[in-house]
Amino acid sequence: MDSRAPYPVGCRLRRALRWKPASERSAARGRVALHRALAGLVGASAVLLSASTRAAESDIQLWPVVTIHHGLGERWGAHLQTRVRLDDDVSQVKDVLVRPFVSWRPLDNLTLDLGYDYLDSFQSRSEHRIFQSAEHRLLWRDLVVRNRVRLDQRFVEDVDGVVLRFRYRLRGRHPIGGSGWYGAVSDEVFANVNDRGEGPVSGFEQNRLRFAVGGILGRLRAESGYEWQYVERRTGPARNLHVFFVEFSVDTGDLPGPPWSPR
Repeated sequence: MDSRAPYPVGCRLRRALRWKPASERSAARGRVALHRALAGLVGASAVLLSASTRAAESDIQLWPVVTIHHGLGERWGAHLQTRVRLDDDVSQVKDVLVRPFVSWRPLDNLTLDLGYDYLDSFQSRSEHRIFQSAEHRLLWRDLVVRNRVRLDQRFVEDVDGVVLRFRYRLRGRHPIGGSGWYGAVSDEVFANVNDRGEGPVSGFEQNRLRFAVGGILGRLRAESGYEWQYVERRTGPARNLHVFFVEFSVDTGDLPGPPWSPR
C-alpha cells in the first residue's frame, strides 16, 4: 500500500469529531488551569491547617478598611487605602496601615501596581514598604478568578537593611443568583526571601485564607467576612488569627461605573 495514501474514511471522521473551535479549546485550557490552581489552594490550606494544630497563640481581630479609587483615563488609576487593626480580642488598636498606590492596565485582564505602605504599629516594629504587583484576571462564565503576584521591599524599624517579601494570592468571585451580591474566596501566601538575622522570620511567614460576601452599588462596594491567618514568628509560638473584616471602596474620577473596586 502506498504510504502516502490518505487516511481511511473512518479515521478522518474520528479526527473531525474530536476537533473543537479555538474558543472551546481556550475555555477548556482555562478550566484545566483553574482546577489545578484550586487543587493547589486546597492542598496548601490542608497542610497549613495540619501545621496549626501545633502549639500556637490564638487571637480574634477586627479590620475596618476604607479604599478610594480614582480613575485617570481608561488605563490608569490612583488609590488610597487605610486599614486599622484591632487585636487582643478586639480590645485595642494594634496598628494603622496607610497605602497609596497607582495602577496601570496594559491589557484588559492585566493590572500592574506600584505603591507604598506605612505601617504605624503601637505594639511592635513599624514598617515602611515599597511594593510592586501584577494581577491577571480570568473569566469563566460568571466566575472571576484573579492571580496576583506581589513583591515587598520592607524597611522594618530597628532592622538593618531591606527585607524582601514575596506574596501570591488566588481569589475567586461569583455572583449570588441575581441579587447583586457576590461571594468570594481567596488564599494568599507570604514568604520572606532573605534573612536579616532579626525582625521578620526567614522563608514562609504567613498564610491568609478568606471568605467574603460583598455587594456593588454604583461606585460603592462593600465587602465583609472572615479571614483565618497562620503566622510564623522568629521567636515564640506561631499565631492563629481569626480576623473579621469590613471593607468599603468607592470609585471617583471620570470613569463610568466601578472599574477598579471589584478586585
